Amino acid sequence: RRDNYEEVVKALMGDPRPDPILIPAVLTDENMPDVATDYHTAASSLLRICHACSLLLQQRRLVKNAPAFVASAAQYALTVTLPMPHLDTNVCFWRKSPMRRETQ
Repeated sequence: RRDNYEEVVKALMGDPRPDPILIPAVLTDENMPDVATDYHTAASSLLRICHACSLLLQQRRLVKNAPAFVASAAQYALTVTLPMPHLDTNVCFWRKSPMRRETQ
């Protein structure tokens, strides 16, 4: 074509958008125990899962099935990581020691 169509189209389109930055969300950690044994472990596990889920949901346009990953991480944290209270105070860490105010 003689009317320089391709150059005009490129000028109208502008510069290409930069690629989005994808920050990996770590849902599993080898250093954290599977089951919480005290209040500190339970609180740090929940905080870690909360940060990872928040990061995943902020990147839901970049990560496929991000809400499903968040739901499965929350289910794992509430059903596996946090043990159910037990009637025996020797076994149950929920009843073994009182919870401190800063842990709440």
